[in-house]
Amino acid sequence: MTHNLHTPWIVRIAERGHIAVLPAVWLMFSLGYYWIVYTYSDGRGCCWATDANLWGVIATYSAIPGYILLIATYLWRQTNKLLDDLRLTDAESVKAQVLNPPLWYPLAFCTVAGSVAISQYVDTLRQISVLDNLWLDLSMISSNLITWVLCAWLVSYRISAGIAMMKLGKIYPVDLYNLSEVRPFGRMAILDLLFAMGILALIPLQSLDFEVRWVNYQDALLFVLPLALAMALLPMWGVHQAILEQKLTKTRALQNVVDEADHDDLARMEALLSHRDRIANLSTWPLDTTLASRILLYVILPPLAWSAAALVEALLERFISN
Repeated sequence: MTHNLHTPWIVRIAERGHIAVLPAVWLMFSLGYYWIVYTYSDGRGCCWATDANLWGVIATYSAIPGYILLIATYLWRQTNKLLDDLRLTDAESVKAQVLNPPLWYPLAFCTVAGSVAISQYVDTLRQISVLDNLWLDLSMISSNLITWVLCAWLVSYRISAGIAMMKLGKIYPVDLYNLSEVRPFGRMAILDLLFAMGILALIPLQSLDFEVRWVNYQDALLFVLPLALAMALLPMWGVHQAILEQKLTKTRALQNVVDEADHDDLARMEALLSHRDRIANLSTWPLDTTLASRILLYVILPPLAWSAAALVEALLERFISN
């Protein structure tokens, strides 16, 4: 069955201008809007302890959607290029399956994300009739909803792409003697992992008042970390299985040749054993080890930064209380 490739709306907008125009417009509009609302509002609303806390949350709600709009175009373009590096018999159809998810993917993900976003402010919504600063509070709730839904929209595209790549990897003609051909599967996994870590790196903007509130992080961490793992594993899993299967088949075949060979022919035995060991030691993951170790550093930096911030906060509180 042939699939037709459709360019997403965000990429079409970027193609008419610079890739950063729409994200920059969103960022300036969001911050400008909140500056006006805050200027003409009485106080900071009911859900924010300090002005720094309020503006930290505003910065988060402004930066993450802008980041999503920017990274959505970048990921689409890079994935398109990665597919060009593969040996595909029906390139356009494969690209369509990878880059154009079924409609139910974004609908399902956005529905779940929207439900989580609303649940975070359910107590505020119950008191909506008595709120002193209704417009600011509703604006923040709406921004939270937009942030979650935009993240879910992009995640749905990447999860769908990962599943399509996993299916492609299972049937891809893997050459054990030229595994560099399957590196695009690993590079896609790295792209998605960096995308997720970028979201996590922006979340600490909420702590501009230097107070790390777990409630501000828990939902994002509980959703982003499992999804980051899924997005990293899915593109590689199919080709990993294909490489593993070929390795086992080739290793067993070589072992049979070794068992049947003349063991007194030392030169031939040495060549066969060396060849067998070389195949057996091949990595079954389509990743460059140097690049993977560098990515691991990026993955652990945000949690380390948060842990350090929480530790410093706890130590300062203990010191001040004494």
